[in-house]
Amino acid sequence: MNKPFRGGRKGRRRLHAAVDSIKRLIEQKLLYSKGTEIGIVSFGSDTTNNPINDRQGGYEHVDVIAYMEEPTPDLLSTLESRVKPSTTAKGDWIDGLIVGFDMIYNKIGTKKYTKRIFVVTDGENEVKEADQLQEIIEQLNASDTSVNIIAIDFCSSLEDSDSESGDPKEEHKSDGDDDDDENDNKPKGERLIKSELEELEEQLGDNTETQEQRDNQAILENFTSKIKGAIFPAKIAISIFKQFQKKDVSKRTKFRGALELAEGLDLEVCVYTKTTEEKMPSLKKHSLAVDPSDDVKEGEITREVFYTDSNDPEKKEIDPEEVIRAYFYGKKLVPIDKINEHVLKFTDERCLKMLGFTEGDKVPRQNYMSGCDIVVPVESSKNRRAFSALLKAMIDTDKVMIAKWVSRKNAAPKLVVLHPYQAPKFECLYMNVLPTVEDIRDYQFGSLMESNQEQQKAMDEFVDALDIDENENEQAVENEEGVYNPTLQYFNQCVIHRIYNGEDSQLPELNPTIEEQARPEAEYHERAQEEIKQLESVFELEENKEEIRRRERRQRLRDIILTGANEEEKETPQEVEATEEQVPEMEPAEKEMKFNFKDEEKVEKITSMNPIHDFEKMIEDRVVDRVDDALKQMRQIILDFIRHSTGGDMYEKALECLRKMRESSKDNDEAEQFNNFVTELKARFSVGMHQDFYETMRTQNIGLITKDESFKSKITKEEADEFFGFQNNNNVQEEVQEDKEEKKETSMFDDLE
Repeated sequence: MNKPFRGGRKGRRRLHAAVDSIKRLIEQKLLYSKGTEIGIVSFGSDTTNNPINDRQGGYEHVDVIAYMEEPTPDLLSTLESRVKPSTTAKGDWIDGLIVGFDMIYNKIGTKKYTKRIFVVTDGENEVKEADQLQEIIEQLNASDTSVNIIAIDFCSSLEDSDSESGDPKEEHKSDGDDDDDENDNKPKGERLIKSELEELEEQLGDNTETQEQRDNQAILENFTSKIKGAIFPAKIAISIFKQFQKKDVSKRTKFRGALELAEGLDLEVCVYTKTTEEKMPSLKKHSLAVDPSDDVKEGEITREVFYTDSNDPEKKEIDPEEVIRAYFYGKKLVPIDKINEHVLKFTDERCLKMLGFTEGDKVPRQNYMSGCDIVVPVESSKNRRAFSALLKAMIDTDKVMIAKWVSRKNAAPKLVVLHPYQAPKFECLYMNVLPTVEDIRDYQFGSLMESNQEQQKAMDEFVDALDIDENENEQAVENEEGVYNPTLQYFNQCVIHRIYNGEDSQLPELNPTIEEQARPEAEYHERAQEEIKQLESVFELEENKEEIRRRERRQRLRDIILTGANEEEKETPQEVEATEEQVPEMEPAEKEMKFNFKDEEKVEKITSMNPIHDFEKMIEDRVVDRVDDALKQMRQIILDFIRHSTGGDMYEKALECLRKMRESSKDNDEAEQFNNFVTELKARFSVGMHQDFYETMRTQNIGLITKDESFKSKITKEEADEFFGFQNNNNVQEEVQEDKEEKKETSMFDDLE
């Protein structure tokens, strides 16, 4: 192992390559495989230290560097210090294999764990007791232990073969990955491995293997053909370990039970997680006041919670049993004791119950929430046939299933949509959670400007230039399947860097492999340079001067208020006119030129108790511009009044808020935002259970702001009348007058009562 490594840079030894490949394996287990235990055995060393030799002898030059335990960062430094080149001893890889297998057996016995042995050898030493292999093979197969051979500078003939003899794709995957066909192939990783191999091949000089290496290759090929295992030339092994792996995912069911199609008609199914967001690793907090220690628990900060009365000057601790929960009902706190807490909880039995079917295009993809789950039938010929028939019917009719899902007893019920999927060897339903009314957020945006023919043509040519042909499309899909999260991968890269270089070292640059995945493919953009330039020429960007002037006026007003600016400061006539009504009164007696605000109450949120007062305070805020925020909050308040109204009891309050919102929108150049909201009200409530609100709004003519009322509006008087269906001004006045007379009669009857 002390010979030069042909696959590496000048001066690099085979032992360095062996240690490097083992370090990569330990790094992967440190980052991605919680609960994995690792032991390290060195054979061919000058030291003899192993339990078998202590018991019976015959296993000289085999050194146990680390017994089976969960890997720690210290294991990496131990590996570096303990593995040294030997000039006298020769190693027999079979001796190392037997000692390693003995360590595993003594640790777990016959328990069902995933057991793997990695043997790293250059094949230069003669195998003295090859006749032992048959007995070793039987024991390995009986204990379901796999053996992977990493060949240093030999077995090069396997590099060009399909090297899948021992299913190396299984080794490319993390422990516990699903065996689904969809996850077996990682084309992006394979492409990266090939590129690294090409670089390594350029560095190779003499590729001649010794007779001992050829003999060992024959023995190893025969050995691995009879067990679970594979041979990896070092170049491939190191490339595989350098690829960032996904976190281990256990194949556990989220739900196992009946898919209830109708009363007495059920299908037994299992639900698995298909996609879910990978969170950043949780970090532990440690105290700097504690001296550094190898014990990870030393100095760890724990969080303790205790309760005190805020009005108690001594802050005496209150027993948790004397603490009661309270919930807001409006602005009032309602206490709920533990005995009655169960009343607030929704109770339900676990189920997956079909509610009905609908067309697939009626369920917009943008409404899908969280990750995606996969529903498959329980293994049974009758069950699978029924499940397959259901999928085929859904596909033929282009339908999706809407269902109620309760994953466990008393869990919050979820509304889900199930999409059918059929392939020659695989069938399933993909399940996504749908939002309820409370989950949906309605955001209003201004209309887009209409583009001209030249701009449309330029955009069409740009899209065509970046169009991916059939071959490129296949490659793009493959690349997408192998893309890793750069945030997570860089975090892991920094952790490994700190292990080797200490806490004071500078953080490394992002790994080039991950950076390539995080950036768009440059070749696609290079071929579209002409179209990109054409886009820049037809879409000329201009500054919104009106918005700039508006911001400058408001900023100037803030500066005057905050700094007590001089009254003699020069202002343009337009600025004077715009700020004249907004500047607060100044007390003449104060020579310091400071302003005296009559009402310094600050309001940041509109409440349903006094919405108009809160709205006015936000609009009139002299320090912070809250106009846009106030309009958005008032919009939501009005919608809440309408939706929560019973028999129209809150319509009048909603109309008062709407009138105030219209008035303020005119004064603050927000006509477009108000007009969009009125259009939304018409679309929502002109029909349905709240139609009376719309009719009242219409008869009172609380409608669109016209250009005569605000220069920001593009609506003419005729368009405003047509919006409510008024034919002419006389009809408007008649309907408004009728409404006033009706109100007058109502108030008269109120007086009589």
